[in-house]
Amino acid sequence: LAPGTDDSLVISEFDCFKDFIAVYVRHNNRPKIIVQDLDSASFSTVQVNDGDIGEITPMLNQDYTASTLRFMFSSPFVY
Repeated sequence: LAPGTDDSLVISEFDCFKDFIAVYVRHNNRPKIIVQDLDSASFSTVQVNDGDIGEITPMLNQDYTASTLRFMFSSPFVY
């Protein structure tokens, strides 16, 4: 999954940090987080719970120098 290459990619929110940017997206109605490392300009994808249907909600990410991204995943499925 490369940003800008798929019409079914919907951006819902983003968080900016000193070393990376996290973009919360839905791809084929599945929630994911695309992270761009600002030093190398490379992208990686965070996919939670094997791509189950659900919602990724950003948590309080106020520390610009943080190296940890806080988010919550909720799903209608019970395991």
